[in-house]
Amino acid sequence: MYHKSRLINFAVDILNNQIISGWIFSKLLQKKPVTLSIYLDGNYVGQVVADKERKDVFNLRLHPTGRCGFTFVFPKDIDIGRHKNLTVRYGAFKASLFSVNISEIPFTFKKPLPQIFFMHIPKTAGSSFDNFVHRRYPAEAISARLESMDVQLYPKLTTDKKYLVGHLPLGKFKKYFTLEDYALYTIVREPWRHLHSHLNWIRNIGKNPESGFYRTHPTCVRKLADSLNDPNTEISEQLKQLINRMDGFEFDFFDNMQTRYFLDYRPERVGDKDIANAVENFKYFADIGRTEGYQEFAARFCKKYNLPFIQQGQPLNCSGDAPLYDITGEKFQTLLHPLVKYDLQLYSAIVAREKNG
Repeated sequence: MYHKSRLINFAVDILNNQIISGWIFSKLLQKKPVTLSIYLDGNYVGQVVADKERKDVFNLRLHPTGRCGFTFVFPKDIDIGRHKNLTVRYGAFKASLFSVNISEIPFTFKKPLPQIFFMHIPKTAGSSFDNFVHRRYPAEAISARLESMDVQLYPKLTTDKKYLVGHLPLGKFKKYFTLEDYALYTIVREPWRHLHSHLNWIRNIGKNPESGFYRTHPTCVRKLADSLNDPNTEISEQLKQLINRMDGFEFDFFDNMQTRYFLDYRPERVGDKDIANAVENFKYFADIGRTEGYQEFAARFCKKYNLPFIQQGQPLNCSGDAPLYDITGEKFQTLLHPLVKYDLQLYSAIVAREKNG
């Protein structure tokens, strides 16, 4: 939940029957922390001051210090399931921030908490599913962005955390964790659309080289984004240049990326033997969803864990940009087919697995 108005900016990252977490600040008094008051059915429950550090908000230049985060934990003696409405107010005059029906709030897993690893393949609606699952765990049981962590910290996660998520290929997860201890989930996307979305996302990074968003990415990604924003080169020529100059880094990004996530190893180029390994590794997953059938995947997940299913809105991180090229056009499909050849086979195998139950 994100909101921007003339007076305030705020976002709610986690909202469930245990906590409300996010960030908020006043545009008029940015360095003065906002106080939030929580009500159930109009009755005061407690308050929280939004003064915790949020590096992400600071890095995006949304707030001058980033000290605008908050986490409110519902008192243990309150069962919010017995109430009908949750209201959050802010400031000295208790202005209404938002109100939500309790039936729309996700409830956390009942104990014992399941141990789950979500293999987040970029641009597949993975952020939506992560958020969907994230809200069903207590905050202290979650470890996100595994790919950014020092692998020496991984052993401690097996005892301290229940929900692991990250852009971490299966082979690397198998190397550091015991597969039998976790229920594995992931989502894939129709390959032509996935490649287009990923290229569009990279291009979007380079649209404003002065932005905080641009600066948060490593130099290699920024160079790639710059090349896809060259106003003097037609898009088909840009893509030809990309394919011709590909090295190890760019292969990881664009050469049958979805198949790469299912492999036990990292190939320079994905080939025939690799798709066999990827399909063999389906057996480790409790379920593999598809972006095109996202709601059904989320519903199956809820049924598995006896959770009420709440229909989600538009997936997170959807781009509103105009298409980069015609994904159905013969010209582009001929040019880009090597980059999705094995992902197309992978996707077909996952569709077949879904049909066979």
